[in-house]
Amino acid sequence: MASWLLLTLSFTSFVCCVYCKTPLFVGTLLPSEPNDFVFSPLTAPAVQLAVDHINAISNILPNHEIVLRLRDSACDIGLAGYELYRLLSKSDETKIALIGEACSTVTQPLAQISRHWNVPQFNFLSTSPALDNRKTYPYYYHILPSENALNPSRVALMTSLGWSHSLLLVQPSDLFDLNAKNLRDEMTAAGLNRPSMFLLPNDGDFSDTVKHLKDTDIRILFGLFYEAKGRRTICELYKQGIHAPDYVWVFVGWYSATDWYLTGSTNCTESEMAAAVKGHFTVDFSRLSAHHSERLPTGKTVKEVAEDLRRRLNMTNDTPINETFQKYSAYGYDLTVALGLVFNKTVNHLVDRGQIEKLENFSYDSLTIVNATNEILGKQIFGFEGLTGRVEFYNLKLTDGRNHEYAGGNIDIYYNRNVTDSALTFRYNNARESLTKVQQIRWTTHAGVRPVDRRPHTLRYSDEPMFILVVLLACIGIIGTLALLFFNSMHRRHWMVMKSVPRLNELLLAGSLLVYVSVILFGFDGQFFKFNDSSLVSCFLSTSFLAIGFSVTFGAVLVRTVTKIVGQYFKKTFESLLVLLGTLLIGLLLFIDGLIFIVWFAINPWEKGEQILEQNGRAIFVREKCTSVEFWGYVLIVYKLIVLILCLVAAIIRVHIRKSTSGVRTSYTDLLVSMTGLGMGFAAFGFMFISDPGLQFVLVSVSLVLLVTIIIVLLFGKQVYVVWKGLSETEVVQSQRQSGIEMTTLRELSELERVELKELRNRNCNLKIIVEKLLLERPVAVHGSLADDVRSVFGYLPGDSVTTQSSCENDSVQASK
Repeated sequence: MASWLLLTLSFTSFVCCVYCKTPLFVGTLLPSEPNDFVFSPLTAPAVQLAVDHINAISNILPNHEIVLRLRDSACDIGLAGYELYRLLSKSDETKIALIGEACSTVTQPLAQISRHWNVPQFNFLSTSPALDNRKTYPYYYHILPSENALNPSRVALMTSLGWSHSLLLVQPSDLFDLNAKNLRDEMTAAGLNRPSMFLLPNDGDFSDTVKHLKDTDIRILFGLFYEAKGRRTICELYKQGIHAPDYVWVFVGWYSATDWYLTGSTNCTESEMAAAVKGHFTVDFSRLSAHHSERLPTGKTVKEVAEDLRRRLNMTNDTPINETFQKYSAYGYDLTVALGLVFNKTVNHLVDRGQIEKLENFSYDSLTIVNATNEILGKQIFGFEGLTGRVEFYNLKLTDGRNHEYAGGNIDIYYNRNVTDSALTFRYNNARESLTKVQQIRWTTHAGVRPVDRRPHTLRYSDEPMFILVVLLACIGIIGTLALLFFNSMHRRHWMVMKSVPRLNELLLAGSLLVYVSVILFGFDGQFFKFNDSSLVSCFLSTSFLAIGFSVTFGAVLVRTVTKIVGQYFKKTFESLLVLLGTLLIGLLLFIDGLIFIVWFAINPWEKGEQILEQNGRAIFVREKCTSVEFWGYVLIVYKLIVLILCLVAAIIRVHIRKSTSGVRTSYTDLLVSMTGLGMGFAAFGFMFISDPGLQFVLVSVSLVLLVTIIIVLLFGKQVYVVWKGLSETEVVQSQRQSGIEMTTLRELSELERVELKELRNRNCNLKIIVEKLLLERPVAVHGSLADDVRSVFGYLPGDSVTTQSSCENDSVQASK
């Protein structure tokens, strides 16, 4: 009897031990209905199944039981925020952790909010790379790697199939933007052509995308978008002729169904949508481990978990295991097990540290739990073998300073995946960085052959004779510029050279030299060297040399003109100061150039591109070139035109001042220089819109060479002539004044000037007549130097066979009277 009593007490103690565990409440935010993202209704049952398995064993949280509080968040930010508020603020139950949400666009704001309650948030569905930012999301943990972890497998797929060119069609969002930028970097690092990235328009206008596809002939399209946007994109491109079998789509694998493109409303029929994506690839994380007989931390095998889930969902026993764990339900199971293991370690950690606070006494004001969790996960890489293979928390900052990135696991690649055919074609192992072919691909193209990433491109180069001509002209300019630099150095003490300021001469010639060199660099293409990163450097040098040379040349012209304007009033008092300020002005222009280039190449760096010259059904003839966003080129051109306009305005002011203050012939040199620069600048800008690259190169290059050459001749021609002839400053000034008098008689006179000139002529004629009469009445021998003086004044001597001019005859009559 006593034995029976003892047995009864033992059984009662055991029951109490099982059913008197301390509850740990976990808030769970998951959609209850399928949507356009990654969620399946089977995910929540898998999470609850993992909780039941943990609560049923004694090696994970033996004194606690996990209690889920599930809320429907519907992948909606507003609803999810409301349910989060109810879970944390409108409940007497303190939530020790959160699970969810399914959509990255909802998970991000939730993780930012929940951190203020000091509640760790665990996730197995959201894959936005933005969630890897530990500063923004310090208490966020996920076992499903970000989308960036798929990129190495995409690159391996391209390499394996011999493809190098592709296009990324991206829906604007953190999830896809960051993933697309990382994919471009991965492809470039692997030696593939850096793909262009097109953001999908909200207005449905795909004209730019279609034009780019047809211009570049790229046939491999990566669709980085959500389902609804993807369906509209596929339909619109189908109507524009962008579809299978000529084009191959590569999709993400977490859509709601394998035939997601057939659901939803579009302007295309189901048959058109199916034809548009026929032969597409799908890239996704492997959802089940290949080792189905291994024991999990819950003591179950993969097969046993599948059997339990079938019973819970009323599935038949013969349901395939991959259909039992639909979508990411296996990841939901693994995450819940990981959460249990983490808090099991947290309990032991608190005991080892002698902490008074217990797990069940957690409060939202305390940092003890989240600090302990971070410390546990930061000590070493936390992981175990789960339903999906190796389970780990990713992108954690370890105590040794390392970032734990995704290093293991498999990625599955399917070809032409749909309802009837979901054949696994490739499997990529991240740890080994290897791609394994699972089965042979049966291509859906017309001939059953592998599609090409684009038609064969035949390179054509610049017209060699034209290039040689341009280089010859530029070299002549370079030699002439170097000779003038030598001339300026040798004769810098000559009065003519000093008058034009030698330092400004040197700057102007140095800028011209850079322009000549840039013209030569513009002509280099694939016939001279392989078009790669080094050729992009050549593009940068040619553009920067031209911009810098232009700024230095016309900056010196502007300073030269302003210096002469001020010199009209202050002579040489402030000349040295003006030269110094002018040098600073040129430095300012160069600073603006540098600022434009820094912003330009930071936002839109140079890329290797091609310009189609001709195409037919078999090949495309192209010319390689550097490409970037045209906006920055226009900014640079407008800036240069503003400098030219300033030079022109300064030259006009100087001409006006010299006319009003000097009797010396007005110099139009600066005005001609500015007008030449402005005219040739507009011409070169207009030539850039010519479609023929060879003709464009010749016209733009010749325009630049002529521009610089004409400016040099205008500014230095007179200096060279005066130095060569050995003319003195007095001779030059007298010549200018005589020319000024002659110019004055030729220019159109005002009415007042006409009256004053007439009176002066009348007085001269009267004087001539009076002197002539006196000489005739009282003859005096006029000879020698006196005769020369009389002749120089009147133009004749009395007695010469010369009569007075008719203009003086009327005045003679008046004088005699």
